[in-house]
Amino acid sequence: MNRTGSFLLASILCGGAGPAVAASQQRATDLGSILLQTPAVRAAVDFARTDEMQTIADQIRICEVEAPPFQEARRAQLYAEMFRDVGLRNVRIDAEGNVIGERPGVSARPNLVMSAHLDTVFPPGTNVKVSRQGYLLRGPGVGDDCR
Repeated sequence: MNRTGSFLLASILCGGAGPAVAASQQRATDLGSILLQTPAVRAAVDFARTDEMQTIADQIRICEVEAPPFQEARRAQLYAEMFRDVGLRNVRIDAEGNVIGERPGVSARPNLVMSAHLDTVFPPGTNVKVSRQGYLLRGPGVGDDCR
């Protein structure tokens, strides 16, 4: 799995677990262990573990771009760049400032939409520098929309 995997981990988990989810409806208490037996889910979990340091670096990079409400254009540009870097196609920023990218699958349907907000509640001029204390990250928005 490559860097696209960290951005699209949710799609792997959702798309590759169909048979396991159906079987697990009868055994809800075993859902975690059943899902982990599904090769696509196992691969996604393994990738998430091995890619964690890069994911944290990306989180910090995103968080350190100021994005007050209705002024998130710089962060949108960063997201568009990151989308292109992981191979998404037709990457664009619409009139409202939404960053959109496409990752075609093997079939036209179903479509999976992942959505998040770019802005923070912090006013312009807020110090957005992220600091580390061991495994703890501190900074405006670090636990909100930067992850």
